[in-house]
Amino acid sequence: MYLDLLPDHILRHELFPLLDYQDRATVNASLPKSYWIRTKLNPKKLLQLDMLYATHILKRALKCIELPPSIQKREVIKTLVTDVLPKCLIVAKYQSKFRTVLLDRITNISDEENPAYTEHPDIYTPEYKQEIVSACKTIRAKLDSTYSFQRDLPIMPLATTFVSS
Repeated sequence: MYLDLLPDHILRHELFPLLDYQDRATVNASLPKSYWIRTKLNPKKLLQLDMLYATHILKRALKCIELPPSIQKREVIKTLVTDVLPKCLIVAKYQSKFRTVLLDRITNISDEENPAYTEHPDIYTPEYKQEIVSACKTIRAKLDSTYSFQRDLPIMPLATTFVSS
């Protein structure tokens, strides 16, 4: 597409008002940086974009939990609980279903009597279990204090512009 060949007033006044936020980002991505048209995001839309991004990251990370027990899975769970989840808790604030699933997963991962932990003590060492339980308690405390549930807010449909697979 040769949008940069269109006159500036056509882009700004004729085309952009007809586009939603995702389409605007797509158009900007196809233009040279000097032609980008900046528009302020509605705070609700910005929150939805944050939730979209966090949901995409969490879905990819949570798929790894389904792997059979191994050192790789142990490290994925550790990274998920210590690094990924704390950055993506915004979704739990505005999605009740996601919050319920997240609390169930945290409870399951932090349960020291989890069958995966007892069946594979060579992979899941006591130090590892202690670190995971501590991180899960921190996440649960954040969920209860900072990220207490407010209301269900729809997540925008996935756009390849913002999140690439």
